[in-house]
Amino acid sequence: MSAYRILDEPRPSGLNTIVVDPMWPLLATMMVGGGIGLAWLALNAWAVGSPTRIRESLICLGGLVGFMTLFVLLASLDLEQATFRYAFIGVIVVKLAAAYWASSLQQQAVDLYDYFNGRKQNGLVVLMIGAFLLRPMIAAAAKDHGWLYLLVA
Repeated sequence: MSAYRILDEPRPSGLNTIVVDPMWPLLATMMVGGGIGLAWLALNAWAVGSPTRIRESLICLGGLVGFMTLFVLLASLDLEQATFRYAFIGVIVVKLAAAYWASSLQQQAVDLYDYFNGRKQNGLVVLMIGAFLLRPMIAAAAKDHGWLYLLVA
């Protein structure tokens, strides 16, 4: 006899001990960097067993590819520094739009997971480690490479 399953119900996974509210990876995208925050969102989608986890992972991957592509395109245009700073806002918008889209898709699955006695972890510690330890280390490593520093900082 098969168990009754609701289509949008999260499927349990072995990673359910690392499930966090999607707000934390979204904040990590803003505070730590696009790559880390979007990767955390994709991992969280698989951990919670979201029915839209493939779509969420593709959105995160598309956000990273779009972010990098737009950045390389802007860097190749040889813009003045003031113009580049305004144009760079578009790069940030692509990163944040992808993170917000994936986060909003994931929120319903996490709410269902929480409702059916799933335990969410607090992502504040991971966010603070990323913001105050990881980001400065990455930025310091990329400081000698001008465009790479802008990409990660």
